[in-house]
Amino acid sequence: MGKRGDNGWMVHALSSPDIIVAYDVQSTRPFYKAQNRGFTEAEFRNVCERIAGVPLDEYFDYANTVKPPDYKKYFAYAGLDIETGDGSFRLTPLPKLNPLQEKILRDWLR
Repeated sequence: MGKRGDNGWMVHALSSPDIIVAYDVQSTRPFYKAQNRGFTEAEFRNVCERIAGVPLDEYFDYANTVKPPDYKKYFAYAGLDIETGDGSFRLTPLPKLNPLQEKILRDWLR
C-alpha cells in the first residue's frame, strides 16, 4: 500500500475508480483525520465489498496468500486464453467472445 497525501491510502490492486473514491471519502477520512489512525484490513474489505455488491472472498484469498491466481479463469473474462511455461506466457484471443468479454477486453486495452 502507498500513502497518498493527507487523504489516506490507495491500493494499486483495486484500481476501480469507484472503490478508490469511496474508500478515500467514506472510509479513510473518518479514520485518518477524526480518529487519528489508519484503517484495518476488515474495514478496507467492507468498503470494497459494499462497492462491489458481492463478497470478495476469492479476491482477498489471493491478496493475502502466495497462492497463484487461476490465470485461465481471469483472462477468459476478457476473452483471452493464456499459455504458460518456462517463465513465459502467451495470450491469445478466444475463438468467440460474448459482448461482456468484448467490453472487458476493450476497456483493458485502453
